[in-house]
Amino acid sequence: MQETTIINKIYNKLKNIEKNMITRKDMDKLVDTLEIMQNPDTMEQLKASNEDKKQGRIKVITSMKDLLRDINA
Repeated sequence: MQETTIINKIYNKLKNIEKNMITRKDMDKLVDTLEIMQNPDTMEQLKASNEDKKQGRIKVITSMKDLLRDINA
């Protein structure tokens, strides 16, 4: 009976550790974000894109027809 109690305590501690761990997928996302943030050219492009959006210099494409019209214009 005592072994079962110890095993259950260990299991519960491991489950708690697992619950608080970062996943590989989340770690990859974090690394990607840091790489983007460390690249001055990319950050400048993002700032310019945000400014274009604020100034209304974007086009909304909702269909293939819209896309083809813009390409052929």
